Amino acid sequence: MDNKNKIRRVSAALRFACLVYLISSPLLTIAVWLNFEQFAAASEPFSNLPLHMELIGPLNLFLGFLVSCVPAGILMYGVWRLLLLFGLYRNGALFSPAIANHIQVFAAMLMLKVVTSPLVDILLGLVLTMNNPVGERGISISIGSNDLSVLFLSGVMFAIAWIMREGQRLAEENAEFI
Repeated sequence: MDNKNKIRRVSAALRFACLVYLISSPLLTIAVWLNFEQFAAASEPFSNLPLHMELIGPLNLFLGFLVSCVPAGILMYGVWRLLLLFGLYRNGALFSPAIANHIQVFAAMLMLKVVTSPLVDILLGLVLTMNNPVGERGISISIGSNDLSVLFLSGVMFAIAWIMREGQRLAEENAEFI
C-alpha cells in the first residue's frame, strides 16, 4: 500500500473520531449536568468548592450547564475544523491554504479554551454556590501542567501552520520561474 492510500485511510479514521467527538461531547455535557450530584464529587473543578447539594436548584444547574457550554463549544469548533482538515487529507489534498488554516484555527481554539478556563471556573463557582449562606460561597481556579502542555501544543501547531503557508508560498514562487 502506498503512502497516499495510508494517509487516506488514517485520515478517514481520524475524521470519524472527530465526528464521534462532535456527537458525544454535547451528550456528555448534558449527562454531567443531569447527574450533577454524582459527577460533582469526582470532578476536580468542583472538589474545591463548598457545595451544598440541597441548595443547588434547577436554575443553578441550568446556569452551570450554560457556562460549561462555552469551553465545550470552543473545543467542538476546533474539532470540527479538524474534521474538515482530515476530509481534505482523505480526498488527497496534502498542501493548501485551507489545510494550514484548519490547523491554525484548531490551535487557536485549544489556546482559547485554556485561556478562558480560569474565567469558566470562576463563573461555575459563582453559579453553584450563589445559594449558599454568606461566608460559604466560593470560587475555584485551577491551572495545571495539563494546561501548559495544551498551550505548548497549540504553539507548535501555530508554527506548523505558518511553515506550511511559507512552504506553499515558496513553491508558488518557484513555479512562476519555470
